[in-house]
Amino acid sequence: GEVKLDSLDKRLMSIRVAANPGEDAHPNFPRNLYNAMELFAHVGHLAAFQKLLTCTTDFLSILDEGPQAAGRMGQGFVCFDCGCCGLVPESDEKPSTEKACLCTGCGSGEHTNLVQLALPNGQELPWMERGAAGASPAASARAVAGGGRAKPND
Repeated sequence: GEVKLDSLDKRLMSIRVAANPGEDAHPNFPRNLYNAMELFAHVGHLAAFQKLLTCTTDFLSILDEGPQAAGRMGQGFVCFDCGCCGLVPESDEKPSTEKACLCTGCGSGEHTNLVQLALPNGQELPWMERGAAGASPAASARAVAGGGRAKPND
């Protein structure tokens, strides 16, 4: 299928990709997630393009809704093997190379980089994901502890 770059959200340009040691010297290194989408499209890596599109669309929709929509937040990463973009896993397991982390999507640590959203005013925001439906019991207990009612103004 044809990949339409002009329909991509321009806010992806504000999500910077942090270079791992030695990578920033490469002229084609994608400086932000918009560039990453261009790279995937250019090399025909359409599965990764779609995966990154899905992950970033979810993230941007949380931004639109506000922080209460986020179940979890923290340091984000992008995987250039599978296109996964998400939260750096909490395990202590680091890839043997100088890469960012092991990908929670494909398990590879070969081509991962940290990502950081910087707003036009310079403020940096964490990566955010929705709480999983089968979230931790502690998170569910906290939700019920508030009387079981959703308070829209919290």
